[in-house]
Amino acid sequence: MPDATCPSWCDQIQCQEPLEADRVHQHLELLPVIYRDADMQPIAGPLIILVVSTKLQVTDEVWVTLELGEDQPVASLTLSLESALRLQAHLTRLLGQL
Repeated sequence: MPDATCPSWCDQIQCQEPLEADRVHQHLELLPVIYRDADMQPIAGPLIILVVSTKLQVTDEVWVTLELGEDQPVASLTLSLESALRLQAHLTRLLGQL
């Protein structure tokens, strides 16, 4: 049964784990993107966007992970919520100038 305190973005899967220590709120999305490999060749593939809120006794931590590639990620970046929001603001400003 979903946790009554699940945020609206929670997929309500990982929060149902039997062991309380394994329960987290999470949301996963796949975004089709085109990126360049090490040889600068364009590759079409998924960008995995995973948001996880760990349920700690003292505080909740929210982490945003971006991974390129589905089975074996070629790159991964995990940011705190604050850093992800700064990245979003910077990209919005930068892309608005193009």
